[in-house]
Amino acid sequence: MKQLLIALVLVLVGVAALGFYRGWFTASGGDTAHGVNVSVGVNQDRIREDEAAVKKKLQGQGGTAKESPGGRTGSAPDRGP
Repeated sequence: MKQLLIALVLVLVGVAALGFYRGWFTASGGDTAHGVNVSVGVNQDRIREDEAAVKKKLQGQGGTAKESPGGRTGSAPDRGP
C-alpha cells in the first residue's frame, strides 16, 4: 500500500512539473496583513492547444487506433478451419 501511495505522489509531482513547464498552470503569491496569499491558475486554452498538437502528431504517424466494440484495437487475422 505504501508503494502505491509513493507511486501516486510521484505521478502527481510529474504532472504538476510538466504542467508548469508547458504553461498549463501558473502560480502567484503575495503578502497580506493577515498572511500569505497564494493563487494557482489553469490555462485551459494552452492545454487544448497541446492536446490538439499531440493528436495531429499521432495522426501523422500512421493514424489513430480505433477501438472495436469488443474492446480490442484493430482486427485479428481470419484463421480458417
